[in-house]
Amino acid sequence: MSISKLDRQIIECLQREPQMSNRAIAREAGVTQQTVASRIKAMVDGRIMRVMVQRDLVAAGYPILAFAGISVDALPIAATAKSLAAMTEIFSITICPGSPEILANVNVRSADDLPLIETAIRGVEGVTDCQLTICETVHKFVAGAGDLASEIGPFSPARRQEDLDEAIIELLVDDGRLSNREVGRRVGISEGSVRARLKRLTADRVIRLGIVCEPDRVGYDAAAYIFFKGSRAAVETALANLTGRDEVNFAATAQGAYDGVLMCVADKSTTLPQLCIEDLRSIEGIGAIAFRPLLRTVKHRFDYIHIGGERAPHPPQEG
Repeated sequence: MSISKLDRQIIECLQREPQMSNRAIAREAGVTQQTVASRIKAMVDGRIMRVMVQRDLVAAGYPILAFAGISVDALPIAATAKSLAAMTEIFSITICPGSPEILANVNVRSADDLPLIETAIRGVEGVTDCQLTICETVHKFVAGAGDLASEIGPFSPARRQEDLDEAIIELLVDDGRLSNREVGRRVGISEGSVRARLKRLTADRVIRLGIVCEPDRVGYDAAAYIFFKGSRAAVETALANLTGRDEVNFAATAQGAYDGVLMCVADKSTTLPQLCIEDLRSIEGIGAIAFRPLLRTVKHRFDYIHIGGERAPHPPQEG
């Protein structure tokens, strides 16, 4: 189900400036402030979009990112996925067609932790195999999409900020549109002190203020991970060719089970195979390609991201 033209305008305003006032949005959209306020509340309550602060995983002490392809036996896949979701190192779990049936996004403190998390995954009832693809260099990480129906739950970063910064961050993770004045009132400091602290945390890439949209509610009906093998030169060429595409939300070189990773979203299910599979196959030196469409998300921590030049994706245009 797609969103209305007005909702789309509001989202686009918030993508440009997450704390844009209702008055400014209303002026641009040609409606009243009350209408803007009610539409934002309806979209937040309906889990269509959410403005929030997101923490950087590197700053939080989890710099190592890996994807785990997890095969399961005859047990219900959902039951195994639920058990995996209890592991704090796993930040997202998605059920996919084919095998491996589960894809998990794993974040750990050091490379030495990866064998331990792999062993822990293999020890979960129902798991028969686990293959890791370890990201080396992240070329693109768009932080504007997430499964807002997924419970993110409590999580304590390995490396925390000072107490006052933590209090500010926690308030803005819950509601990124709180004014500096309101944040200051709640934590007991001045509006200017809040502004200065947020400026420092943002400049240091500890946090990012942005909007997270539920992909299928804003017009994206298809999502998939694409893992591929190839020579170093071929992988770099593939990422150079594809990273700039609007459909590509994540792109990284890797080692382990695969040499490169893409995560893509599109408004049509036919777009992604053509965009990535055919384009990848045309690059000399690219070998095996695994196209993994996403069926259902069991867990997704959209409050933690890798910050670095990303932008929020705009909803597909109507028509």
